[in-house]
Amino acid sequence: GVAGARVSRFARGDIYWSQATGAHEIYGAIRAKYMELGGPAVLGLPVNGEYGIPGGRRTDFQAGFITWFYSGATRVIITRS
Repeated sequence: GVAGARVSRFARGDIYWSQATGAHEIYGAIRAKYMELGGPAVLGLPVNGEYGIPGGRRTDFQAGFITWFYSGATRVIITRS
């Protein structure tokens, strides 16, 4: 986990909180991909809630973002090595 972070798990999603990022939800296919990749250990904490983009939805994290497309595909960009 991330030092000082808190997570609340629910049946349909999780809420992550830290003083630096605030509280943000992760759910659905974006949550599934986040957990598959290793969650906070790889991408850090979410820095916003899920939002719409052309052709899909996105959640930004401290070290990148995950995009879910209406086709069902997901794309991961990690900006921190």
